[in-house]
Amino acid sequence: MTLTNAFRLPGPARSCCCFKHSKWRGHNGSGVVIRTDLLATSSWIYLDLEKTGCTFLRNVLKSLFPPGSFLKSAKHSLMVRHCSQPKIMTIRDPYDYYFSLWRYGLDGKGGVYENLTAFFPRLSSRIYGEVSPEAFSAFLDFVLNSPTRYPSVSRVSWLPFGFDLYSTRILSMIVPVNSRVSFLRALGSDFVSSEALLKAATPYCPECLIRTDSLNSDFHALAVSGRLSFMNLPQNWSEIFTLELPPVNFSSIQSLSLDSFLSSGWRSQIECKSIVATWLLRRARDQFNQEV
Repeated sequence: MTLTNAFRLPGPARSCCCFKHSKWRGHNGSGVVIRTDLLATSSWIYLDLEKTGCTFLRNVLKSLFPPGSFLKSAKHSLMVRHCSQPKIMTIRDPYDYYFSLWRYGLDGKGGVYENLTAFFPRLSSRIYGEVSPEAFSAFLDFVLNSPTRYPSVSRVSWLPFGFDLYSTRILSMIVPVNSRVSFLRALGSDFVSSEALLKAATPYCPECLIRTDSLNSDFHALAVSGRLSFMNLPQNWSEIFTLELPPVNFSSIQSLSLDSFLSSGWRSQIECKSIVATWLLRRARDQFNQEV
């Protein structure tokens, strides 16, 4: 299996060159611009899950290796088929994930904001028209009941309707397109069960998980322990990727406090929906409790 054939955009009108920026027609018949990119070498693959520090880590990784090292270099691509290369993925706390995603839209940025504004302008006005707990609640009401990676006129996706946006993004990233039927069969009719969901997802878990809120220190710890030996990092990697290196994609309203916007009811809803994210965060923590 070559990496060139292993990643491409699903959809009936996808480009034959699967790593280019493409326009494809979804179930609603509307043209939707989707970024179909990836960072991959012959030795490893970085699954750049949206809003988890992926732009920052992509930039760092591209600075550590010469350009010729990368077979493909782009963003947010989906695997069509299984690849044997070890996979790395960043994962974020679900409460912070949704708050960050909403704040990003308040700045007029991101695919969620752009598609909501294009397809649901009145709802977009409610969600982004003011900075308030009510606006954040309207945002959560939508994304926690949206089993698509990006909003569209049609809510049809490959996952059941009960999934939320973050879980859909995670599962779409780790489960290859040609394995989705097998995944859904393993999930069975009891897909609301956390046990069934995690059992079905376990075979697709990336080998290395890096937490967004401790991204720099996690990467350093994994590299020093030898768990990233497959990456063949250059000798001076720690001088380039320092512990103090600042993140990118700051919101202009970074000072907003989540606790001031998130009610206990919505906190419970996020917890209920975020089985996969919580599981991956737990696995990320467990990496540091194992002997190399």
